[in-house]
Amino acid sequence: MTTGAAGTPTAAGGARRSGAAPDPAVAAPHDEPRQLIGASTWEAELYALLTASQDEERALQVEYQEAADASQSDPFRFLVGLILDDERRHLELLEGIAAGLRNDVELTEDRSAVPRLDHWGPDRDYLREAADHLVDRERDTLRKLRRLAHKLEEQADVTMWKLLVDLVRADTEQHLAILDFVRRHAR
Repeated sequence: MTTGAAGTPTAAGGARRSGAAPDPAVAAPHDEPRQLIGASTWEAELYALLTASQDEERALQVEYQEAADASQSDPFRFLVGLILDDERRHLELLEGIAAGLRNDVELTEDRSAVPRLDHWGPDRDYLREAADHLVDRERDTLRKLRRLAHKLEEQADVTMWKLLVDLVRADTEQHLAILDFVRRHAR
């Protein structure tokens, strides 16, 4: 838990006590074109789905922020802050995919786009070696987190510690999936 403006408690995602100013990053609309110039039917449909998904993510962020702002519960605001962090990342990923599609269709170069897989660079051997090493480290971390989660079972009804360790475990599983993707594609 950190403190925000005026010393109000905030979670990692910035949730504040009721009455505090809303986070402008949550509801900030993006000046993204709604249609692609020269798109095929498939590309236009995909782009429409991506922009609609972005709108949904933004609306959901506002709802989470409002729920946190209306609450006087520190645990609730903390946990909603964690969710808001994820929701912001989801929106950033969707925006990056849409920018990548826009780059491909309109032959533009938006640097916020998710990179294409044909740009791994010249150090692919290093990438695979680094991924192998990091997989080993993440697996070791996962084993330790499982033991820690087991140790926290008896605290599951009085603290959120087990939940947080479970969330870290889920993130570690996600890291393993990402590293597996790198190992398969950086060839």
